[in-house]
Amino acid sequence: MRPERTSQKNAADVEKINAQGRVVRERERLERNDLATAMSTKIGRRVLWRMLTKCRVFESIYETNARIHFNAGQQDIGHWLMAEMMDADQQAWLAMQAEANARKLKDAELAEAGQMSSAGDAAVGD
Repeated sequence: MRPERTSQKNAADVEKINAQGRVVRERERLERNDLATAMSTKIGRRVLWRMLTKCRVFESIYETNARIHFNAGQQDIGHWLMAEMMDADQQAWLAMQAEANARKLKDAELAEAGQMSSAGDAAVGD
């Protein structure tokens, strides 16, 4: 988790600085737990994987125009989310990767067999 800026104005008040640090650490703990909870279900892992894919984490962002900057911003958010997920629950992260790979293989098999009518059909049965 990236440290948040504190609202503490007086750097000489050690007790208030320590209290603010505790508040920040508790917030980070809650955020990690929230993400771990989302990753604890197959549906949550599928939604988070879709977000990473939308952020183009697993592909090149290269374009020959100014859109490359937009793509870089998306990918930066995706990299942040990926790091947060790994920090929250590494085993769920590994499960998410395995499930995504299995969906990709299943989609390819269905497409090859001509059974896939739309991109969402394969995910419905998961």
